[in-house]
Amino acid sequence: MDESSDESGGFHVDQRVHIAGDPRRIGVVRYVGVVKGHEGTWVGVDWDGDDDGKHDGSVAGVRYFDARTPRSGSLVRPRSLCGGVSVCEAVERRYRGNYTKEEEDLKELDLTGNLLSKWQDIGAVCEQISEFSM
Repeated sequence: MDESSDESGGFHVDQRVHIAGDPRRIGVVRYVGVVKGHEGTWVGVDWDGDDDGKHDGSVAGVRYFDARTPRSGSLVRPRSLCGGVSVCEAVERRYRGNYTKEEEDLKELDLTGNLLSKWQDIGAVCEQISEFSM
């Protein structure tokens, strides 16, 4: 790993992240690099919440990224962030071990209109259902 990767905390553009200590404040990395007038590496995040940030991706007249709204962007230090998790990991963390009797008998799952974008993710969800076959 090169020095710049170490300073960036391993974060990269389009990665899902959350604030360290607050997994509900979630966003997408839109910039990794230097910020004029400040030392070190910064991470530009476009937060999911429209007003969770401080700006639109520009600071002191310099645009670092384009945020979705005028107040959904922030520039933060890498140490303030944690990497996001996949949808399957999030579902597993939230629901694993909390099965009910009804879930044991589940044989059909309607995934119409879901947010899963990869067939691998859908397969991983289906594998968790013991009686389900594809």
